[in-house]
Formats: sequence, C-alpha cells, structure tokens
Amino acid sequence: MEIDLKNINDKIKQKIEQHYSNKFVYAIPDWTMISALPDIFITLTIHGKNGINLIKQKLDFEVDFNSKESLEYYVNFLQHKMDIQEKIIGYIFFYKMNAIAVKDVNYTLHLTDFQEKELQKFNQNQVEDYGMLITDCDLNVLDSTNEF
Repeated sequence: MEIDLKNINDKIKQKIEQHYSNKFVYAIPDWTMISALPDIFITLTIHGKNGINLIKQKLDFEVDFNSKESLEYYVNFLQHKMDIQEKIIGYIFFYKMNAIAVKDVNYTLHLTDFQEKELQKFNQNQVEDYGMLITDCDLNVLDSTNEF
C-alpha cells in the first residue's frame, strides 16, 4: 500500500494546530494563530502482534524523543527486529513539528508591516520539537499503541 504523505501531513498539521489552539492565550495577538509545516523524517511500519510487543518492550538504551538522531536510531533498531512477513497493522510517523505563527484566518484586516515583522521574528526563533502520529493500517489516527 502506498502511503499518502500529503494526507498524513494534513493530519499532523491538524494535530499540532489542535494542540496549540488552547495555549498561548495571552502570549500571542488575536490576529495570530499557530499552524505547522510538519516534516516527516522517519516512519515505523508495525507488522502483526509481535510488532506491537516489540514496540512496547523495554530497551537496553535510552531514546531521547527530542533528538532526531535518537529517534532514527530507535526506529532503525525496531525495523531490523520487525517480522515483515506478518500483516501490516499500523504506522508510527515521526516528524519535526515546525510550528509557525500565521495570520489568523478569522482576522479580517490586512496585517501592518509591524505585524508581518512580528510573525517573521516569531518564526525565526523556533526550537526543534518532534512528535509522532500513530495510525492503523488504514491511516486512521490512534491515540496510543494500545488501540492496535
């Protein structure tokens, strides 16, 4: 099955926007909203019940979920142990969030030069932040791996 990455990116963007929708209430102006340009950098394909057990097992190394390299190492470790002969039951997409400030779609006025500069300033000062999206084999979003 070919994975529709545009669809997955849209789901990730929606998840990020939903996450930030009730945060920064006083920290950003009413003409601004937080959106995202997610960047999927690695995908773990989960095969069968053994794949579920594999991703839930204790590891003999630490995974830093704030480090792209650590996440890539973790996924590669799991992929090498995965029995690809079993049926695909889901995916875990790891992505860089790339949260950005944009003009709120409900703000009807044109932004001033000052407001545009504020958006640029906010977007230039972002820290690297990573997330993951868990889906079943039909790409329906799951809240956790316990839903497999």
